[in-house]
Amino acid sequence: MNAQCKNFDCEVIVLQPDNEPTGTRDGDIVYKFLVADRTGSIVLTVWGTKGSEIKNGDILRLSGVHCKLRNGHLYICTPSKCKLKRVGQDTLPFSEKPNMSEKEYVKPVLNTAINNNNVVTRQQPYTFNRGHRSNNNNNQPRTNRIRYHHDLDNPVQ
Repeated sequence: MNAQCKNFDCEVIVLQPDNEPTGTRDGDIVYKFLVADRTGSIVLTVWGTKGSEIKNGDILRLSGVHCKLRNGHLYICTPSKCKLKRVGQDTLPFSEKPNMSEKEYVKPVLNTAINNNNVVTRQQPYTFNRGHRSNNNNNQPRTNRIRYHHDLDNPVQ
């Protein structure tokens, strides 16, 4: 599970509800629950009145939920169009470890990386200088390929 997971379905058991719901500046109410399945546990955030009906030990079937990173921690979020259904109580086998919300996640930098105060751009892909079909002679080997090695300053010929 990672922060790019969107619109997925899962079945979890509620291990521990948060003490108090959180209010937002827009007036919405957010409930937080520690939930788990066979693979581990994670924090579930439920917006609105749906969260007031969820209790400890409830088995929930979630469909259309997303994963998000907040302050470096992973959460399952319930968008407005997701479906949340109580399907039972206290009978789902689960594992509390690993807790995916306890880990500290760092968003990867895609285009640049800082290394010893130098900005290094991401490695360029292989480039092939392919001519048009009319100019391509299959009997001759290609000699105009440029391949990049891990060291960007020294291309491999």
